[in-house]
Amino acid sequence: MIEETKSDSLLSLLNKAGYKDFGIFTNAQNIKVPKFSSNKSSKLSKKEIKQLLLEVDESSLDPSHPFYKKKIVITGKIGEGMNRSQWQEAIINVGGYPEETVNKTTNILVEGVQTANNLKNGESKKYRIAHELFEKNFPIEFLDGEDFIRLL
Repeated sequence: MIEETKSDSLLSLLNKAGYKDFGIFTNAQNIKVPKFSSNKSSKLSKKEIKQLLLEVDESSLDPSHPFYKKKIVITGKIGEGMNRSQWQEAIINVGGYPEETVNKTTNILVEGVQTANNLKNGESKKYRIAHELFEKNFPIEFLDGEDFIRLL
């Protein structure tokens, strides 16, 4: 697991996870991953996600990547320096499918830092739904933000 200090930026966390630079960068498995290009400050719309999925060159993706062909939902804030739309693009760039809501087809829930107004009994709504589905034997994997960044 990556040790994070107050002085760590997202870039330094990505570097610790094996990413070398932030243009077209190469991860530890020497797979070239397109840079994060979104300037949007919020999440991508379903239409924008569909368009980005159409633009991905399937031949450049690594089928052994842990997020490849996985439906991934993020709850809370992940890291510093990148917004939700950039995380969504990062998921697409490794062959995953970013989603906004947890449902029976969700594969991974990434748990970021929550604000108090998003919590009920210490849990986000997305976490509660995912946990309920998990208890009904739906195979949902739970990742914290650091593990998500490391695996990305």
